[in-house]
Amino acid sequence: MDERAWLSAALFGRAAGAQPNDLAALCRREGVAPLLFEAIAGRAAIPDAIVRAHRGAVAWQMARGAAVKAALASVCVPNLVLKGEALAHTCYAAPHLRPREDLDLLFASESDARTATASLAQLGYAMDPESWLPGGSQFTLVGPDLLIDMHWQLGNHPILGARLLFADLYARRVQVSEPPMAVLHPVDAFMHAAIHRMSNAQIGAGDRLIWLYDFVALARRFNAADYSTLVDRAGAHALAAPCLDAMAACTRHFDWPWPAATISALSDAAARERFRPERAASRAYVESQAPRLWRRLVPDATYMRARYRLTQRSSLPLAYLRRWITGLKLLWRALKRSPR
Repeated sequence: MDERAWLSAALFGRAAGAQPNDLAALCRREGVAPLLFEAIAGRAAIPDAIVRAHRGAVAWQMARGAAVKAALASVCVPNLVLKGEALAHTCYAAPHLRPREDLDLLFASESDARTATASLAQLGYAMDPESWLPGGSQFTLVGPDLLIDMHWQLGNHPILGARLLFADLYARRVQVSEPPMAVLHPVDAFMHAAIHRMSNAQIGAGDRLIWLYDFVALARRFNAADYSTLVDRAGAHALAAPCLDAMAACTRHFDWPWPAATISALSDAAARERFRPERAASRAYVESQAPRLWRRLVPDATYMRARYRLTQRSSLPLAYLRRWITGLKLLWRALKRSPR
């Protein structure tokens, strides 16, 4: 059993054989140190590094909670909390068990996101000017305690990102009492996680165990009606194939059982869809992104002069160079971020 397989089994109390040599580092990479502590406490010796990571996660959650609550209270337009923050408070036994770094908010439009930004400015948040690009669907606010990603499209996948609309998602929202926030319905959250997984595949991020565990955490909330709803909604929005692929990954890594009827129905729906998860990072993606990527890399001169406040044409080459360096920095930061 390799180290990752050992860790996958350990999260469900099924680990066999010796612990990996550097278990703490492996847990950091996979984002599951607090989960592992809870899974093996009282069953096996816990490395000191895992104990420290668990204590740190508890303290971090306590410190973060006030900042999140204050930020959410200041937002004055309808929004939905996404990804790690929402899952931590709805699908995990305790919020500290789901590591995350930034706070992701979804709005109906860019205009609403900017209105919320004005409110958050009173708490010291300001837009990172390099995080917004023409034709994009999000930007980042940097504040004293948090990074907040402001989205007006559920995902940035070029094919799947716009298949679920804010109005529909908001109509089905679930209210959380502490901290007060609106989150996706569990079935919508499952589909969103499947979309986000395809986006991760495009940049070669792969399947971190914490991201796969999110599907299991959501599934633990499902009843028979939820599975039926998943089949209907995924089929209606041509998201059956991404959902099915995520389920297969959970079975490979965690031996997680899914209802046979759900797998069968999703398989039938996926067979009618054009999108194929196995090609998520292949030619289809490159072709769909190429024009947009080129516009971002090399915007026209008019935009560049306005964006960088240039007064001389001779300054354009340096402005393009600055843009490319900033883009590389943003990519590096995204790859290093904690799981969402």
